[in-house]
Amino acid sequence: MALGVFLAVAVLAGFVYLQLEVHRFCGVMYEPLRPPALTFLWIVLAAGLLVAAAQARAGALLTVVFWTVVCLAIGKLVVVDLRVWGLSPEHLSFSLAKGYSWAVAAMRALDFMVVVLFAAWAARRLHREGRGGAVLFAVMSLLVLFFYLTAEVNTLVRHYVPGLRAGGISLLWSVYALALVIAGIRRASRPLRLAGLLLFAVVGLKVFFVDLSHLEPLYRMLALIAMGLITLGGTVLYLRNAERFQPDTDEEKAS
Repeated sequence: MALGVFLAVAVLAGFVYLQLEVHRFCGVMYEPLRPPALTFLWIVLAAGLLVAAAQARAGALLTVVFWTVVCLAIGKLVVVDLRVWGLSPEHLSFSLAKGYSWAVAAMRALDFMVVVLFAAWAARRLHREGRGGAVLFAVMSLLVLFFYLTAEVNTLVRHYVPGLRAGGISLLWSVYALALVIAGIRRASRPLRLAGLLLFAVVGLKVFFVDLSHLEPLYRMLALIAMGLITLGGTVLYLRNAERFQPDTDEEKAS
């Protein structure tokens, strides 16, 4: 018991020290590096707790601490980092006050991808160990990636091709939907396939009720052609692999 308390205090002290040190170091060296660097520290702590919870005797307590750290890390990303990156809820894009910087964009990507990769890793590990929370982390990984890509592409299009803004998001969502369908086919995962098909439906509604009235004629034509090809490709792929969905149907009937 005493050893456990000592280790907990040591880990907490080390974590606080690293937070302060990294915060100061990034402020001196390169300010945009600060958010992803601090996020990385939180994710490393969460990953260590997840591994320790599966091996230590006090697994239940460590699991509670793990979920607390995960919530704080996500809270930091949503409350602190989005403000640092200047997210505009109205435009769903990051700040362009100083123009579009590829270096800053790389730091944003690092900030979000650390969380995405951790959530995907945690989902696989929890699923393999038969512990709860795997589905939650899988959904978290997909949602964080979807949100980041939407905001980043929106920012990029707003800066370089303002007239394609609405269509650019629709193209991104179509590609994301196609990726979900492909992943669902390869993994024989019905939820992934349904999520992809649902997103295709959302894109279709967005195109007819939003994009057609906001896009310039040239961009409208190009966006519709591209989205049509992506949707057609997804449909053909889905129909050609329909026999692979049969195991899911059999399992549902058996249950």
